[in-house]
Amino acid sequence: MINTDIFDKEGLLKNLGGDESIMEELIEVFIDDVKVRLEKLEPMIEEKNMKEINEIAHSIKGAADNIKAHNIREIAFDLEKSADRGEGDMEVMFEELKAEFNKFLSYYEEK
Repeated sequence: MINTDIFDKEGLLKNLGGDESIMEELIEVFIDDVKVRLEKLEPMIEEKNMKEINEIAHSIKGAADNIKAHNIREIAFDLEKSADRGEGDMEVMFEELKAEFNKFLSYYEEK
């Protein structure tokens, strides 16, 4: 079964004119980028640095949207908005974001 919430490969390929090599390159950049951003995000969550949380979550949201990783995008959006308002359980959202990113990695590596 295709899970387009984790990763909409067909949607991304359509946006890229069917070019699988560009898709692979974009996904590798996405994976590397999100790994770095998650590493930067963890201490910001611990410090409750809302400005940095907001900016990092915003970047992850945009990157996830670009490659059609819908669940990651939604969690990053929720984290961004919570940081913007200065409320919500950032630790839980961060753990959800990491878990969803790991699901994406597993799903992508299976394909």
